[in-house]
Amino acid sequence: MRKKFEFLSKQEEAALSKEQLIEYYRKVQDYYKTAPLNKTYLNFVKSFRGKLLEEAAKMKDFEIVYLNDVEVPEGGYILATNHKGFNDIPALLEIMGKDEPINILMATDNPFPLKTKILLFLMGAIKFSRSDKREKEKGFERASAMGAQGYLPAYYPEAVNNFTDSTPLYHFWRGYIRNAKNSNLPIIQIATFDRDGKMYVMCGKPFHVNAYDNEDIAATILRDEMFSMLWEMKQRFPEITREQAMAEYEPRNLTKDGLTFRPEYEEQFLYRPVTPYSPTGERELTEDEVYSYERNIKIASKITEDMEMKPEDCQDFDIKTAQNETKAARVARAMAYLEQVGTNEFNGPVRTIKRKM
Repeated sequence: MRKKFEFLSKQEEAALSKEQLIEYYRKVQDYYKTAPLNKTYLNFVKSFRGKLLEEAAKMKDFEIVYLNDVEVPEGGYILATNHKGFNDIPALLEIMGKDEPINILMATDNPFPLKTKILLFLMGAIKFSRSDKREKEKGFERASAMGAQGYLPAYYPEAVNNFTDSTPLYHFWRGYIRNAKNSNLPIIQIATFDRDGKMYVMCGKPFHVNAYDNEDIAATILRDEMFSMLWEMKQRFPEITREQAMAEYEPRNLTKDGLTFRPEYEEQFLYRPVTPYSPTGERELTEDEVYSYERNIKIASKITEDMEMKPEDCQDFDIKTAQNETKAARVARAMAYLEQVGTNEFNGPVRTIKRKM
């Protein structure tokens, strides 16, 4: 039986020195290099990629325009790209090509039609439900093992579809940064922008993640880089208003096969603290709710991931103290951000992906 690995909590990691973190993640990487994977299935996915690309080409109703070469590290990589809708999937397969058998992490919160499930199976998608903590953990474990063993996990770090120009990118979740640490792989970013029946594609430079990097800050740096690529593409076109952007969006590819997509959950000006597919209809909190002791106790009792908070931890909670601590943390975070910018240069060998002309 395979020996269980003792992972450290984020609090335990924070207590380690830079050298200790490097040694710890070396052990983590060795663990994932020997994690069990269904190699028969993954080899089938790889062999089927050419045929899948032919089918994917039939699904898209747009032309792909490459604005620069896609250069990737020779020793493998993790892929990250912005997310707008289901069209992203066949497009990403074509962008990377048949010799790059990427395995996309896909949330299955929505019910999928049968042919979509078949497509996800044939492309080797790593499927999980965002509402199921154990499924999320299993999906992340599988992605880390695949990266460490030479496969190519691909992420949509925004986690939700982003259709309009009013907010070019949402917050990036840090799972793909942690995967890079677990598998010792650099990250490649692909930015895409749709306009006038064409999808414009720009590729960023390989990004190296150090074992001791702050994951949120590394994710934010990459988000800034992807935003810069998007901005460069958007500058090629006249400005459009929010109303025009919303009017131009027609979710044909999401609704025609029976998906229960709700466009109103994707409006950019709504604050959405949970999944956009939730039927509860989130709204902005009132000031009374923000300062409510009972409400905050109830929330604290549910937080079990990054901070193991318990109700008694909030008995002496003071909102002013918390605000001051938040300001201090924000300053420290800004300093850490500036210190990390420019330190994640990848210096290994790269190759250019060749495409059919």
